[in-house]
This record gives sequence, C-alpha cells and structure tokens, in this order.
Amino acid sequence: MQFRILGPLEIRSADGPVEVRGVKRRALLAALLLHPGQVVSVSRLVDALWEEEPPRSAASNIRTYVAGLRASLGALRVVSHPSGYLIRVEPGELDLLLFETLANQGQRAAKDGDALEAAMTLERAAGLWRGEPLTGMELGSWVRARITLLGDRRWGVLSALVEAEMALGRYEEPIVRLRRMLEERPLCERTWAQLMVALSRVGRKAEALLAFAQARELLTRELGLEPCPELREVQRGILAGRKTLPWSGHQYTRTGSSRRALPPAAPGLHEEASAWPHGRPVASGPAGEGAASGLVGRAAGEGAASGLVGRAAELGEIVGALTTPGGPGVVAVCGSPGAGKTALLLRAVHELAPRFSDGRLHQVLDGSAEDPKPASAALAEFLRALGVPARRQPAGVEERAALYRSLLAGRRVLVVLDDVADAAQLRPLLPGPGGCRVLVAGRTRLAAPEGARQVHVGPLAQEPAIELLRQLIGEDRAAREPQQLRSIAAACAG
Repeated sequence: MQFRILGPLEIRSADGPVEVRGVKRRALLAALLLHPGQVVSVSRLVDALWEEEPPRSAASNIRTYVAGLRASLGALRVVSHPSGYLIRVEPGELDLLLFETLANQGQRAAKDGDALEAAMTLERAAGLWRGEPLTGMELGSWVRARITLLGDRRWGVLSALVEAEMALGRYEEPIVRLRRMLEERPLCERTWAQLMVALSRVGRKAEALLAFAQARELLTRELGLEPCPELREVQRGILAGRKTLPWSGHQYTRTGSSRRALPPAAPGLHEEASAWPHGRPVASGPAGEGAASGLVGRAAGEGAASGLVGRAAELGEIVGALTTPGGPGVVAVCGSPGAGKTALLLRAVHELAPRFSDGRLHQVLDGSAEDPKPASAALAEFLRALGVPARRQPAGVEERAALYRSLLAGRRVLVVLDDVADAAQLRPLLPGPGGCRVLVAGRTRLAAPEGARQVHVGPLAQEPAIELLRQLIGEDRAAREPQQLRSIAAACAG
C-alpha cells in the first residue's frame, strides 16, 4: 500500500486507489501518518480533529473513526495503545519517510563534498512533493504547525540542491528553480543570493545586479531592512568579477561529471542558525520616521531552531494565540531549565515574524542569573532600539515605561522576552493595548496580565527525545546504537 501526504492525501493499493470517506476519518489518518510508527495520544488526536470545543463523545468518536480506517486499510494497519493509536507503515510505503531518507542522504553527500551524489539524491527528495502537504484538509493547529516545519525542510532541500547543481557547473536549471522559489518566499535573502550567483555564472551580470536591486527594494519596503551582509558580499563579488562567491557551491571537493543524467527537475532546507542575543536587545522592522526609525537590523534568532523536535503542539498554541483576532496579548511560556523554552521561542518568532508589519523587539532578561537585568535597564535598551538616545531618556522606570508604550502605540510589534525572572521585571516591559503582542519565557509560571495564555514546556516524550538525540549524534551512530539511544532518552526523562 502507498500513502502520499506530500500534497493531497492519496492512498493506493495494488488494486488501485483506496477511498477513505469522511472528513474526520481522513483527518485522523493524516495525523497518524505525520507520525508513522509512533503512538499519537487520544488528546492530541482530539486536538487534530476539532479546532473548536470537541464534543463530549470525542474519544468514542475517534474509536469509531479508527474502526472505519481498519475497514479501509486492513485490520492490522492501525494499532491501539493504552494512550492512543499508531499506524504501521512499511519501508517505501509513505512518501514522507522516503523524503526524509533521501534528504538525509543528500545532506550527508553534501557534507562529504560529493556534489553529484548530493544533487541526484536531493532532486529525488524534492520530486516527491506534489504541493502543500495534506492540501484541502481541515486540520488542528498542531498538525498545521507540523506541516509548516515540513515546508521548511523541503525549502532547505531545494536550497542545498541548487548549491550542488552550481558546483557541477549547471546554472540554467537552478535559475528557473530559484525564480520559482522566490515566488513562494520573496523575502528569502539566501535564495536571492543564489539567483545572483547563477545569473552571473552564465554571463548575465546585469540581470544579477538587477536581482540585487529588486531584493533590496523588497526588503526595504516590506521589512524596513537593508540586505544582509552575505547578500551585499555577493553583489560586491559580482561587481569585482570574483571567481568565488558565497552560496555558489565552491565548498564541494568532488563534482564528478556534470554530463551524468540527473532526475527531472522538481519545485521544492533553508537553514538559518542565528544565535539568540545575550544581554542586549535586537530589533528589526520598518525604518520609518521619528523614534521608530531605530527598528532596523537583523532579528537575531529569526528562522533559528529549524531542528525543533516534539514541540509542534506548543508551537501551534503560541502561534495560534498570538495571531487570532481578539486573542490574548501575552503568551507566557514556562518550563524547567533545559526544557527547550528558548528553542521554542526562536521557532515561534520565525513563524510569527511575517504577521508583525512593524517589526520585532527581542531581549534576554537574565532571570536565571544571580542578578537579573533590572526593568529600567531593559527599558533603556529598548528605547535606544526605538531611536531614543540615552541623553533623551527619562531617569525613572515609570517614565521610561510610559515613553516605551507611547512609541509602540498604534504599531504592530512583536515583543519577545526570554529568561524573565518574575512579574515585577515583566510588567514595565509590556506595551499598552493595541496591535502589539508579547511572547515571554521563564522558569516559573509568571503572574502575567489577566487574559494571558500560559504554555507549559514539559519533558519531551520518549520518541521525540530519541529523535533529538538522533539529530545530535547523527543518523549513522543512531542506527548502530538504537538501544543505547533509548536508554539515554529514558535516563534524561525528556
């Protein structure tokens, strides 16, 4: 049997298409297929099937839907577990698993410097995508968050594929691919840089420089940002006629023969790894007039935590709460040290950034240190980021807070505060009512304002913990030592 979820849901057997009827039954199948071979709890399945308040009979309804799936797919396909259900999938049956296998193989080849192997394997991985996963289905927030992460994974595969192709001396196909990618994500600077490199390599220098101008105009208009240093370096390199440019595939040591046939081109990991700022605020956003002109620069952490594991539900809750009209103005994330709060915040910032047209303000408040940052010092740094020099700032914390709120009034800014000590430190940093939203994290449940959403980050479940360890030590070692991997995950308790 074949299951295809990288596009509209499709199931095929040796006899032809398999029909699974019913919106809820199909949604249940989709949620299980996103975690093949893993137990998905009943509570998570309820969240996947009912976006609003679930019926009292939700658990009973799920049992009925499972019975229907077994009738369509076979009695042994969906397995009951004390806490939920899992779907059995054999090797080669699910396009998602094949995609992950090929993507990992391609990335290993790229790491080893083998451009030809990387290009062939990554092209096969990208070709499995037929559109947005599970197109047209009604799915809960954590399922949608998982789909978003898959989209990032695909994007990175395409970006790595382009570099491998350029290392092979192939440029025309990457140019077409890159233009298609920019239609999906026009603000991706890495993709603009790759397009500029490809155009320059085929003698289209004027088009390459025009692409830089287009990227700069778009970034300035939409985000109020100048192009990143790497993009500017590509422009300078093209103007100077340099042979080696960033993101051109020059890191490959083995290219083989570019005449060797590659699989057909297909549309489809944009990997960013910015460090979270420590002890200083980072602001990004439109460079308008007046005080708000300080909202410029690169937002640290934006796009980071691409390897976030096992937190799709929490991520979906955060993003949903801060983007729903009439939702809470503050989301407070709490959890023990090392639970992954900062990684979750980084990922949430990446997801939320396009929704806040006036930019983002970030700051780490050192709440876990012996001397947490005073609210007055944090306000002083935010005011500087908003364009108010130190000599023009009031001395008192209340006056600084009032000025801070007045500068944010009428704007849509995301304020992100990590490692918050307590409510006394937090309260002066909250903007007034309006379009701003606040995402905070601390080790204890904060006495956040009335109506704030509290999100607890607990220990990872066993399987996500194993996946996190697998990412840390690599697929090869994980495959050699599966029992040790499980023992370590159990000993760490998530």
